[in-house]
Formats: sequence, structure tokens, C-alpha cells
Amino acid sequence: MKHKKDEIIEIAKLILKQIDFKYDLNEELSTKEVDPDTNNRSFEKDTWMVWIPYGKPLFPKNRTAILFIDDETGNPLFMHHSQAKIILTVNEDGTIEETVKRIGEK
Repeated sequence: MKHKKDEIIEIAKLILKQIDFKYDLNEELSTKEVDPDTNNRSFEKDTWMVWIPYGKPLFPKNRTAILFIDDETGNPLFMHHSQAKIILTVNEDGTIEETVKRIGEK
């Protein structure tokens, strides 16, 4: 993997700030490497999964969103949580465009 765990956590925080995704700052983000050759054949390239606790105080306990980050570029691929899958596209100017597909939506 090109990036280290602590680098990916910092990249994830920057992405979350840019897309204005509110998460629980009192909880740590956790990560997992996804190597397509050994871990998961559904990914074509090295990818990081970042677990993001969110939801308090709206819910009695935190929920978890998962952010997928391309290891080669450090760019976000998509994010998934209980209500939607969000495709994240990095534009030429560095801004991130969000395409939201709600769970159950066709």
C-alpha cells in the first residue's frame, strides 16, 4: 500500500470536512486495507476503508458510515451508510461532487 494508516485517517478527515459530513469527533476513525489480490476481489485496485462514527445526538447511539479511498491517488471513491450510497467524484479544481443514491431507490 502506498499510504499508511495515519495518512489515510488525515485524508479522510479532509474529505469529510470538504463534503461537510458531520461525524462524532469524540470517536476515533478506524481503517482497513483492501488488497484486491488477497482480501477482496470486488475491488480492482488497492483501497482503504475508513469507518466513521456519526449520528449522536440525533440517535441514541452512533451509527457507522464507511468511506472508501483509492490508495494510489488518495481520492475518495464512495461512501456508504445505512441510508445511502454516495459516489464521490473529485473535479479538476479539487472540489468533490456528491451523487447520492438512497437505499431502495431505483
